[in-house]
Amino acid sequence: MIINTSLPADTSSSADQGLLPCQFIPCTQEDLAMILEPALQLLQGFQKDITLDLSTLKTLLTNKTRTELPEYSKVVVADVILGWYHLIHRTNSLELDDVNIREPYRCQGFGRLILDRVKQEADFLNIPVSATVQKDNLRAIRFYQHNNFVLMNDANNKYLTLVYLPNPQISDSVSG
Repeated sequence: MIINTSLPADTSSSADQGLLPCQFIPCTQEDLAMILEPALQLLQGFQKDITLDLSTLKTLLTNKTRTELPEYSKVVVADVILGWYHLIHRTNSLELDDVNIREPYRCQGFGRLILDRVKQEADFLNIPVSATVQKDNLRAIRFYQHNNFVLMNDANNKYLTLVYLPNPQISDSVSG
């Protein structure tokens, strides 16, 4: 499913500028390397501190991501992939597992567009969305809270879980 929204042409927040379509498109096999790149860079950084079999980890990560690929969507504006997200559909909830906006497009509202899209789906399905972030990632925590996610619990010593609860008025109006 392709979902269209609109955003300013130069990605600023100025309302008087022209609009370009923003699309959420399911990822394909061709997107696998793009999705894996940040995780592989992170693993390479850890390799300096810990002895890791990077080749084995890369294979495991690639196979896992390939299996989950139908759950990934990319954000595209004017044929440019700005980022992607991984939304897992559980029985009674959604889990936003990975949101990645490419470096030159960060802090320009694209992450908010992703959250708006995910919240729209949660409202339609009338189920919550959870996201887990590192406790020391204050910027991400504030971002989720600013976008109507509430802090629910400590997932463990290193992570926090934030949850968006669907708007019952929206789901009632859609289903009724």
